[in-house]
Amino acid sequence: MAVAHGASTTSQTANNQSNTSLSVAGLSTSSSDLNVIDIQVMSAGTGNPTIATPSGWSKLSEAIDSNSSYSATIATFYKFGAAASSVTVSWTTAGQAVAVASYYSGVDTTTPIPSYTLGAKTTTDTSYSVSVATSLAGWIRSGFGNRSGITFSGMADTARGSATLSGASSLAVQDSAGNVSSGTITRTATGSGNTSVGTWFAYLIAPSAGGGVTHTLTIKDNAGVGESGASTLTVVESINDRAGLSDSTTRVLTPGAVTPPTTDPDFTALVEIAFGDTPRSAAPTFTDVADYVRAATVPSMSRGRSNEFDPQAQPGRARVEFKNTDGRFTVGNDSSPYAPLRIRRPIRFRMAYGGNVYPLWSGFVDSWDNERDETTGVASVDASDRLARAGTMQLKGLVAAEILADSPSAYFPLGDDGSSLTAGDQSTVIGNPPLRIGGDEANDVSFGVGATPGPDSGTVVAFTVGGGET
Repeated sequence: MAVAHGASTTSQTANNQSNTSLSVAGLSTSSSDLNVIDIQVMSAGTGNPTIATPSGWSKLSEAIDSNSSYSATIATFYKFGAAASSVTVSWTTAGQAVAVASYYSGVDTTTPIPSYTLGAKTTTDTSYSVSVATSLAGWIRSGFGNRSGITFSGMADTARGSATLSGASSLAVQDSAGNVSSGTITRTATGSGNTSVGTWFAYLIAPSAGGGVTHTLTIKDNAGVGESGASTLTVVESINDRAGLSDSTTRVLTPGAVTPPTTDPDFTALVEIAFGDTPRSAAPTFTDVADYVRAATVPSMSRGRSNEFDPQAQPGRARVEFKNTDGRFTVGNDSSPYAPLRIRRPIRFRMAYGGNVYPLWSGFVDSWDNERDETTGVASVDASDRLARAGTMQLKGLVAAEILADSPSAYFPLGDDGSSLTAGDQSTVIGNPPLRIGGDEANDVSFGVGATPGPDSGTVVAFTVGGGET
């Protein structure tokens, strides 16, 4: 099951040295989400403030950098949901503080952060490098802070928050916005601002085990009786993934072999949308939103032909329904992490199996619809493939296509209808004026009345010349 970013919020104290706590907002109350808070406290002097762990939270670590004038302390806390939407973080030695809070779904509930590093920068350095060594794929979340302003370059990650108190504490946070490969992952950035004191951190957010797949195991005999006392048992194992797709296997157990077999999840469905790309994008950036597919529904997909003998290919169609509790799939919601939601965005359905990913269907969003069921918001997406788009195009004839392939400066086929007084330009050049052909009562010019079909079976213009000939 892939990790997914929910939202990020920045918080900061008043811009003075008399603060000993900060209310950090923007937390998730969902029991399946991981909340993380990265906070930096800056104090005048060498007091080295210690940041207290909020009740019910866990602290990854804490790092301090100081000189004769300032002390910078950075700390990271994490907690799974069922918390208030904000939490108060307090510290010793009054000062100023900035924080960035975020929450993620699809996270391992046992060891959500298996590897991390926090520390202080080298005095006067503005180039910061941090690394995390891990054998598990996941998201890297990293950040840098110093005493006066932060502008980072050289990062390939997605910015999740930047908070600055003028002349005081500053903090920038980003994450990988997708799974990173196992091994040692290093992040390097160049920062600007006061170089007297500063801190940095990086940690891995691990995905939940099992790829979001649930197993249902039923053991019955041939008469439908449970395993107790049965001489022959049938094991029916149903496997449902996040998108509601399922697979099953049936096994017959001989007497004495009634222990259910153990299996590993073998496939994961992906529902991906490129929210920021158009149909012409050469390399769309897709976001997996399979975690939000409604469990009560299964995405529907169809293709143009039902079989190879079908004489006409119809456009392929697809439909999927999402849980929309927080309004992330609501058109016009500027706070949605996917805003703005638009049609014609690329969408695809894929299946991961045995270490490989296989395509199922791809196309483009036709509509976003919002409604409610008995308990929560629902967003439905209808999509169609490229054949639907091709059906709206009017193809040129052979002669016109051959001429237009040479990109002429102007092209007047003189195939306008009978009511025309001028000939229209059919080239791709924008701004060419229509062509007016001179004539009088004795020498008339009439469009669309010629007796012989013109190029590409179009109409023919007729010219009346001296002597009444045409």
